[in-house]
Amino acid sequence: MEWELKDFTSIILSLVLLLPLAVIYFAPGLISMFWKKDGLQRMKLCELEMFDGSDSQLPIFVSLKGKVYDVSDGPYSKKKKQQYCDLSGKEIGYAMALNQRNLAGDFTPLSTLTKEQRKTLKQVEKVYERKYKQIGQIVDLPKGYLEEEPKEPENKQVKSKKKKKKKKKKSTLR
Repeated sequence: MEWELKDFTSIILSLVLLLPLAVIYFAPGLISMFWKKDGLQRMKLCELEMFDGSDSQLPIFVSLKGKVYDVSDGPYSKKKKQQYCDLSGKEIGYAMALNQRNLAGDFTPLSTLTKEQRKTLKQVEKVYERKYKQIGQIVDLPKGYLEEEPKEPENKQVKSKKKKKKKKKKSTLR
């Protein structure tokens, strides 16, 4: 089969037309993945899962309250066959607060934690900040996951405001 000039021309024309479309389609994901504002890599949860230690060529990452840490040299390493490898490649904030590894990847809002569990989580955060390098930030955590303080229900806020108004009225009447 002989190639003619019009065959090459049609191939080049197709590439020229498709290349801008490919850039428009893929660019937002590539930019968010590699753009390092403040020196941290922006990652999605599905990207974090790739760094679970199953590929020996890739580092091992975990996310703690949305902060991504490189734990390749820690007990998460599959090479060392330690007990924590089931946490790697996942968000582990809730699991660490409850000290239950089977909850790695659970996105129950942190506002459901007790004071003691919040204290535990803060201690774990300090250890991670001291021991591991933060290399990134998770950009797609579920809404409400990171809220640590329980919110007061709306109706209680309204009632407390009404009580304050009644007290003010009583004090002005006297």
